[in-house]
Amino acid sequence: MFLGTEGSLSFPGLRLWLLRDTDEPCWKSPLLTSDFELMPNDPYLDQIENSTRTIRGVASAVVGGSDARRSLAVIEAIKEAGATASRVSDTSFLGSSV
Repeated sequence: MFLGTEGSLSFPGLRLWLLRDTDEPCWKSPLLTSDFELMPNDPYLDQIENSTRTIRGVASAVVGGSDARRSLAVIEAIKEAGATASRVSDTSFLGSSV
């Protein structure tokens, strides 16, 4: 659950909880709830679609090259740490250009 000063969002049902018609929030204030419905999607297909649109020049990349490179460095560091049972810094996989 995400909690905020003006409402909350519960998971996994995506129910939004808000105070209804009150200037002074308190535990006795009535709550208004609403549910969000999301269409299921395949994140891999979303990535391919974004990459295709970026290559065509009709969209911007959701994740830039430097962020993608950093993510790969973290994955490589995790693999190395698991294989060697030692602490590994992700910066060792980034090279000297970072």
